[in-house]
This record gives sequence, structure tokens and C-alpha cells, in this order.
Amino acid sequence: MIETCWLSYRAYKIRSDVIVCAIFERSCIPVIRAYAALPPVTRKCRREYIRKKFRSAYESPLGLGLIIRRNISKSTAIVILRKAYDVGMDSKRPLRILCLDGGGVRGISSLYILKELMGQARRERETGPEEIKSLRPCDFFDLICGTSTGGMIALMLGRMKMNVGDAITFYEQMSKEIFTSKSENPEAAFDHRILVKSIKDVITCPSVRLDAESILKDEDEHNTKTFVVSTSLQGTGATAVRMRTYGTKTSDPFEAKIWEAARATSAAPTIFEPITIDRIKYGDGGTGWNNPAEEAVNEANRIWPNRPIGCLVSIGTGLEDPAQLRDKEDKGKDDFARKFIKITAPKSSFKLAVAEYCVKILTSCEKIHQRLDGNPAMYGIDGRYFRLNVPQGMSKIGLEEWDKLDEIKALTHSYMDTGDCLRMKQKIAKTLLDPQCAVKAHERDKNGYTALDRAALKGDVEEIQIQWDQGADLDAIEPRKGYTPLIETIDRNQFDAFKALIAFGANVNKPNRDQHSPLYFCLNWRKDFMFGFTLINEPGIDVNGTDKDDRTPLMLAAMTDSLPFADLILNQGANVNAKDKNGMTAMHFAAMVQSKKVMIRLLKGGADINAQNNSGQTPLRIAVNSPATQSLDWLLKNGANVDIADKNNQTPLQAAKAMNKGVCVRQLEEYANLAPMGGSAENVQAALAGLRIEDAPDGTDEEYC
Repeated sequence: MIETCWLSYRAYKIRSDVIVCAIFERSCIPVIRAYAALPPVTRKCRREYIRKKFRSAYESPLGLGLIIRRNISKSTAIVILRKAYDVGMDSKRPLRILCLDGGGVRGISSLYILKELMGQARRERETGPEEIKSLRPCDFFDLICGTSTGGMIALMLGRMKMNVGDAITFYEQMSKEIFTSKSENPEAAFDHRILVKSIKDVITCPSVRLDAESILKDEDEHNTKTFVVSTSLQGTGATAVRMRTYGTKTSDPFEAKIWEAARATSAAPTIFEPITIDRIKYGDGGTGWNNPAEEAVNEANRIWPNRPIGCLVSIGTGLEDPAQLRDKEDKGKDDFARKFIKITAPKSSFKLAVAEYCVKILTSCEKIHQRLDGNPAMYGIDGRYFRLNVPQGMSKIGLEEWDKLDEIKALTHSYMDTGDCLRMKQKIAKTLLDPQCAVKAHERDKNGYTALDRAALKGDVEEIQIQWDQGADLDAIEPRKGYTPLIETIDRNQFDAFKALIAFGANVNKPNRDQHSPLYFCLNWRKDFMFGFTLINEPGIDVNGTDKDDRTPLMLAAMTDSLPFADLILNQGANVNAKDKNGMTAMHFAAMVQSKKVMIRLLKGGADINAQNNSGQTPLRIAVNSPATQSLDWLLKNGANVDIADKNNQTPLQAAKAMNKGVCVRQLEEYANLAPMGGSAENVQAALAGLRIEDAPDGTDEEYC
């Protein structure tokens, strides 16, 4: 042990990777292994602190080296090394926070996601052949919290210091034991005594080795801080309670045993009976705090008021089908509620309570996520907030269906293999290993620009790579113009930087402050064709996305008389008859700018030539307002109805007469006179049977090509 401690100190002092490798080959205590495995630059900072701190007579009259070489106890050695690490560096290092949603057996999804993150951290750290299973979240996160089953996982990872692999094993075992039991209480589905037994089995297992009646408070103040969210059921309304393993300046640790805290946070109504601790009744926090991320931010600011948040990782247990949440009339149609009703008491009032509980916990998680994601700067997590939640397939799995654990695993792995998740994993891992870089990457100069913004404006691809490696937010909006880095490259015609940002995972649909997407800037500003071509062909591009006026990219292509873009957008599945807030379609805009070639392509793509806007005006009526008459003639030849009146009860002919547009009047009267029954579209087409000019709807027209 003494030799191990000395090697650890030497690793700090001379920054030798060889010595670090030697330490990993020995049987070392986990805490020393974790601290000795820091990157060389980080170890340099630790070394400087150790050298200054332990030269003082107050801290160590003999110096750190002499103390470690003396015959000291294991606990003393750990205290020395931790003091050098925790006191010296943690007071400045940005915080790393892990939040875990509740979700019954679906909580296993959170553990599989966390296992992927730990594996990515291992690969980023490159420490050799260490098994992913042995990595512990408590070695990476400063604060771990959870609600309901997420709270039980938080206690396993934080208070019990389990690695993810062991947590998965015990969670699967607990799920089977708990959700196959039946409660004798008609108001609870499952037996809480089996839950307590399962929790105590985990507490006393060989990898934890605590007493079954261990208190919630962690005696070592330097350990990862953990809290679980429960609700106090005293009085008329439920109040959130944070059950802490630590004390703060204003409150003591929660006085309870570990199993009592786990029991309280998981005591969901209709599922388990509430628990009484010190004459206060507690239930789970799922109905209002099933996603504890906002609670975690507030708690972190309370514990460490002067430390920034470097990384907030929030892990959900699967999104729900919105259709299920809307079905409030017939609860039996909701799979999620129906499965609980099936296993609980048959009373109708009890069924309603089950359904209402399900709806509340399903909707509360995403509401909190939307608050954090919608205003990250207010919470101090701009670019450092990560939400991981399986989007599809989980809604059909009930909270109690332990026999579907394999299906949950498959859905989670499929989700984590997506491109967005792969990029997010890399970013989270980098931030966990060096949270200071993430904070620096988001610092802005006096003009409001980050280092990434400056690199995008200059087209510096190498610097973009560096900033991405340091965890910069590729989609952050700078405060002056409200542009994202991707839009900045379009603004400055920096095509190489534009491609680099997309390759690193920039959101190709992320709008600016005025809700204009990158594709909007490519089309509206008539930038180099390659910008728009690259975006339109990028996987995930939203060709039906709208700006603040509800205008689509196809409408912008029509407004700018851009046939190539219109053709590309239509080929990507754009809605040719979409309307903006004024009811205008792409055909209206093409008629407005007299773009015959775009109108031909729109008609070929299924456009409604007689669509009416909010004023009742058709493209033909819009063409009457235009100075030129090319589009008017084409519309008449291709089926425009001359009899459709607007909301002022004016037909295109009447409007042309009112505006004294002689040419338009003559054209409209000519086509109206061709139809003996008043110029309807059908009659005009019949009259023009042998005269109609086919403007190459099949794409062979010379002007179109």
C-alpha cells in the first residue's frame, strides 16, 4: 500500500505516463487509480498544488514524500491524496451532474445509456484494457440524483459507489423480484416488503459491503454527493423533498437509512404503499419531479454557489406516444394505463387515479426538459446540457413488465447507435474528463463571440476541430445577430468551414434568433449553389420546416425564382401545397414573381393551381396584381379558374378592371369569351382543346431545362 501511494505521488510529480501504467498493473485501491489516471496536463496542476500545499508546516511538517514513505495507515494515505485533489482543484473545477428519471423497469434503459457513456469515457481516456463494467459514475460525477426507480439507481451509483455493470445485474434481479410480488393492500399493486428485501440485498452485496441498516449520510464528505427526490404527503398537497447523503450550510443530511430513502422515492401511488419516516409519510416524486434535472441545478447552486456547471447529463426512460396522452376519455385505450388497471383494484375511482398518475409522470419529464433546453443560459448550462431519452418503442412497455428487459435493451442500443447519440457520447465523455475545457469553450468575448464563432467567421477549419474536441456547442446562438456558427459560415461564404461544422454534427435545421433556418439563408440570400445543394441533400434536413411567417423552403425557392432549388426540394418530399400564415402557397409566390419555369415544376409536383389564400385569392388573382403578364397567360392555359372570387367578391377579371390593367383585362376576357358558359376552368379547357400550349410538364421544355 505504501509503495502504491508513493507511485501515485510520483505520477503527480513527474507527470510520467509510464508510472501511471505501472500503477494500473498493480492491485491498487480504486480512488488512487482514478486520480493517478488523469491526463498529463491535469496532473501538472495537481502536482503544483501538492508542492505548495504540503510544504507548509501546518499541513505536513515532514513533507508529502516523507509522510507517504513512513509506515502510515491506508486511510491516512487516501486522505492525503484526496486532500490534494479535492481541496486544491475541486474548488475551481466545473461541476458534473447526473440526473436519472423514474420509470419502473424501464430504468434499465438509463443504466444501458450510462454504460455507453462510461465506455466512451474509457476510450477517450485510453487507460488500457480496463473493463467498461468496472468504471464507476461516482468517479466522474460530483452530484448524482434521481426520482423513483431513478432514485434507487442514484443511490446504487452514488451512495453505494457501484459500477454500472453491477448495477445492471442487481437492477434486473430486483425488477423480477419486485414486480412478480402481489400486495395484500387493495390500494397498492406490489408488496413493499419484497422491495425492501431487494434493496437490502443490494446494500449488503460483496461489491458494496455495507450494513443493511446503514444510514443515508455518507461519512466521507469528499465522496460524490447524492440525493433522491421524494414527496412529503403531509397536509393538503405534496411537497418535494430532497433526501441527501450530505449536509449543506443550511441543512443537515436527511436522517434515514439507505433502504428507507430508496423505499420513499419509489413509493408511487397505486404501486407501493407510502412509507412513514420519523412520523412523516412519504411517496415518490414522480407526479411532479419525475425528471429531477431542474432540482439538480438548484441543488448544485446551493452547495457550490461559486462553481459553474460543466456538464449536466439527464437520462430518461423513454418518450411516450402523444396519442396515448391525449386519450383521456377512454383510459382503457391507453396501453400504459390499461396495464396498470389490469393489475390493480377494480374500483372505477381507483382506475381513474392510476390513469391520472400515468399521465402526470409521462408529461412532467418532457416539460422540465423543455424548460432547461429552451433557456439554458438562465440555468447556467448553455451548451453543457445533454438529454438522452429513447424516442420510440418504449411507450408499449409498462412500468412493471420485467419480462421485457431484453426489448428495452435492444431499443436502447438501437437509439445509442444513431449519429446524434454517437456525437453526444463523444462530447459528454470529453466534458466529463475535462469539464474546464467545456466552460472555456463557451466563454464569449466582448462582442459576444465564442472561439468557435470566430473560427466559423474566419473559415478556420483547424480551430473548429479544436473547439469541437473541447466540447464547444456547435449550435449556440451568438447574441449580436442571433446566428449559429453554421449560419455564420453561410453569411461569410466559408464553404469549407460550413462542411466541417456539418461533419462534426451541427444541426442543419437549427434556426437563428428570428427562426430562420440555414436553408432559408441559402435560398433567400442566393448564396453559392453548393451551400444549398449540400444542405438539401444532408440526411435529416427538414424541407418542410417553416420560419416565423410559416414559409417553407419551397416558397422561398419560388419567391427567388430558383428552379434548381425548387426541383431539389420537391425531390426531397416537400409539401407542394403548404401554406404560410397568410395562406400563400409556393404557386402563389411563383405567380407573384412571374416565374413560369418554377410554376411548371410546381404543377408537375402536384400543386393546386386554384389554391386560395386567406383573402380568397388564387395564383391567377395574384398574377393580376403583378406588373408583367407572363404568368397570367400560362395560368390561363393550364387550368386556372377565372370565376373564383376573393373575399371582396371580386373575380380576377373584375379586379383587373378595377385596377385599369388593360392587358390583363383583354387576356381574361379572351379566355372568358372562349367559354360559352362563363369561362369556367372546364369550359376554357374544352375550348382550348386544340390550341392549348403544353409548357413541357414532363420537363422537356427548353426554357424549363
